[in-house]
Amino acid sequence: MAKVNFFVAGLIVGLILGFMVGFVYYQPQIDELKTKISGLETKISSLNSQLTNANNKIQELSTIVDRWKPIIGEKHIIQIQAVHYIGDFLTNIVVQNIGEGVVKPEKVYIQDVQVEAKGLDYLYPKQSINIHVLYNIAKLTKVKVKVVCSDGTFSEKVFPIKRGVHKIQILSVMFIGEDNSPSNDIAVYVKNVGEGTIILENIFLNGEKQLNVGWETIHKTIDKNESVTLLIQNVGWKKGHTYTIKITCIDGTFAEGKFTAPFVYILA
Repeated sequence: MAKVNFFVAGLIVGLILGFMVGFVYYQPQIDELKTKISGLETKISSLNSQLTNANNKIQELSTIVDRWKPIIGEKHIIQIQAVHYIGDFLTNIVVQNIGEGVVKPEKVYIQDVQVEAKGLDYLYPKQSINIHVLYNIAKLTKVKVKVVCSDGTFSEKVFPIKRGVHKIQILSVMFIGEDNSPSNDIAVYVKNVGEGTIILENIFLNGEKQLNVGWETIHKTIDKNESVTLLIQNVGWKKGHTYTIKITCIDGTFAEGKFTAPFVYILA
């Protein structure tokens, strides 16, 4: 009986020792396997996160597409209602959505040439917008305009150009300040006495373009019968000296005169 117990005890001890030896031998491989499994779990988690983000983006894009895509059966129609021009420049195109659904003007063509345009906004049914351009029509008697939307909808129309006689007049000139002072100024009062609207471009003093102009901004639009005041600053005018003042518009219209300091000239 004692021999049997000794055998069993020896067997148990042998198994324990074998297990311990095996554990010590295989432990590095087990640790490496655990590390690889942990790395795979991290990658799977990252992929799941990326997949979730991608699904969210797809959902956002689907929402945008569903919002703007034409409804089946919608009839998209736009119409160019009018064009506006100042002097020799076409400046505005009025477009209305007279169809169904939302459209987006995308391109503008004048005389079959694509031009830069601003104000190309979404157009809802019955809504009108002003598209802003700047196109020289000085040599034209009629102008062809085309507006194309992002879905291919377009409107094309030819407009006759009706010109009036443009004319500006220097109404009065005032020399402001003290004789020979570097800070003295010249005030020039200008009126649009012609037909239609004009845009002031430059003011010249003795042939030299003036950049230091106050009160009214040069490049200002002046309607028929409207007057503006331009202040040529820091002239340093001298008593008894004569100054040539010239004001020009973007269409070539101009007014010019000679004025002797320090008198006040009222011409009209």
